[in-house]
Amino acid sequence: MNDQAFICRGQELDPVELLADYVDSTTFGDLPSHTVDTTKRFILDLIATTIAGSRAPMVREVLDLFAYWGGAPQATTAIFGTRLPMHNAVSANVMICHALELDEFHDTACTHALAPAFWSGLAAAEMAGGCDGKRFLAAVTIAADLKHRLGLATRRMYYLGYHKARLATLAAAAAVCKVQGRSRQTVLDALGLAFCQSSGTTQTQPDGALMKRLTPAFNAGDGVRAVELAVNGVGGHMKLIAGEGGLFQVFNGGEHDVATIRRDIGREFLGATSSVKRYPSCRCANGPIEAIIRLRQQHPFAVEAIRQVRVFVSEGCMAISGQPFAQKHGSPQVDAQFSVDFNIAVALLHGDVFAQHFEPAVLADARVLDLASKVEVSIAPALRGVLSFEPVTVEVELESGDVWRHELEHMYGTPHNPMSWDDFIEERLERCIRYSEIPFSDLRKARLIDTVRDLEHMPNVVDLFELMGSR
Repeated sequence: MNDQAFICRGQELDPVELLADYVDSTTFGDLPSHTVDTTKRFILDLIATTIAGSRAPMVREVLDLFAYWGGAPQATTAIFGTRLPMHNAVSANVMICHALELDEFHDTACTHALAPAFWSGLAAAEMAGGCDGKRFLAAVTIAADLKHRLGLATRRMYYLGYHKARLATLAAAAAVCKVQGRSRQTVLDALGLAFCQSSGTTQTQPDGALMKRLTPAFNAGDGVRAVELAVNGVGGHMKLIAGEGGLFQVFNGGEHDVATIRRDIGREFLGATSSVKRYPSCRCANGPIEAIIRLRQQHPFAVEAIRQVRVFVSEGCMAISGQPFAQKHGSPQVDAQFSVDFNIAVALLHGDVFAQHFEPAVLADARVLDLASKVEVSIAPALRGVLSFEPVTVEVELESGDVWRHELEHMYGTPHNPMSWDDFIEERLERCIRYSEIPFSDLRKARLIDTVRDLEHMPNVVDLFELMGSR
């Protein structure tokens, strides 16, 4: 993009002006082919996690409440097919998608961006009476990139107790505006209105609150509502990023990083550098899980022979999920998802970690709890003072005195070790379908895969709901 457009009478404008230009002017033709391919893979992954998430705790209760609240039947709820007001349908779909902690994640920005971008864009397409695949892919890619850029530019946000799920309001607003072809001024108003509604605290994680799953969902719904307000004449144009009461000052401790927002915007799309979350747990636990599984594949020791397991992670991960597993007053499932030692124990006993391993019987399994008590999580000396999800080191000491060690430099599914299309299908889609209670025929699965692979040529993306069983 032209940086001169970011200068007005010798003074820099707020970065929101650049973001509005970006949303307004970028088209499918600006997307590199590898970005399009990667985005489609992550869309298939997102649909898969939504299929599995339909079975998660709290989902049906929240959907029943939305239905009880009623309102105009504007948009569809994935899998279940309930028709709700657009903002509530988006909240429901993002909640279902995020319910099992399986949706994509940008390891550097610490953001889940595709869910609010995709579900908001799809609802907007439904409200508009349809949208072709190229416009939709552009909207989803741009909106996800916007959230990732803001996440990268606000590195202190998480440490100050503000969850980056609050940025989902901005991603959702951008996706809706792009799908519906809204003006640059509407984009500015919508982003400002979205920012004023954003919320989210990191306290949901240590307290095991199921609200963790609703935070991005409510923010995405509020982003949709922001566009509706803007379209109906409610102004929201403000210096929402660099202003005295803006994103940097209030939620990033006063640190301004405009350069990260501007860098290669419109040329590099950060969603293509996201990672697959292979295991339904905190990102901090994904590396240790993969490392311990690999170690046991190399050295098939008996679980009963383990004296101690030692896990070395970054200081940030130690703070988030390194404490001994304990079921607090919140959801025991969330407590377990944010516990490295619980996940290590499950991986050792079952050779895998997936959604079924966070159900009540496993959470109360004495073998799991006993093995978890033998896991010691420590800070890797080279990773003090940082939040990093890799590298990860695990050591297993046996009663015999033997010690086995594995160092995992890059998890599978990261940009450094990307997942193939076949594994997106076999490990992600098929696995999530097996966990879901929703009937899903082989024919429908094949049609879904073929459609997403060729999404840019889809005449109307709203037909994706039918392939998900929502109609």
